[in-house]
Amino acid sequence: NVFHLGIKLSDKGGFIEDSLIIGKNDTVDKTFKKYTTEQLIDYTFSDTKYLFQYALSDSDEAVNEFRRNELDPNFSFYSQNGQIPFFHRNGEIAYPNIDEKLIQPDVVKAKSGDTVNSMITEFELEEELYVKLMPINKLYRVVTVRTERQRVKKL
Repeated sequence: NVFHLGIKLSDKGGFIEDSLIIGKNDTVDKTFKKYTTEQLIDYTFSDTKYLFQYALSDSDEAVNEFRRNELDPNFSFYSQNGQIPFFHRNGEIAYPNIDEKLIQPDVVKAKSGDTVNSMITEFELEEELYVKLMPINKLYRVVTVRTERQRVKKL
């Protein structure tokens, strides 16, 4: 009991920003809702999960300190206003939200996942950037960032 409908609005070619709109006609609730691509993804997929690959020194002490912190029940990433920032080596904030860096066109990214049930992207950082790990309140250099979103519901 599902049908799809497409309407050609013009013979002109080219890309129009935010041109894809998805509509849901709910016959039970007697409503019609429109979604942009971003709204559709936010509605049907989980929040973004961030995973980091770190550049750790070879010393056993540094590795053991990192592992102890990771196993701490209070382990988390430092955040401000619900956003994880990237830092410079000196502790100054480079980007208040790591997504500001990840959306830059010069960042090398590789997409994987099936895009139906999971969206996974790996970003290689060409810039020396750090995240602050809690509760030890220490900066760790990030080499790559992996973002993951899983489908949680259908439209």
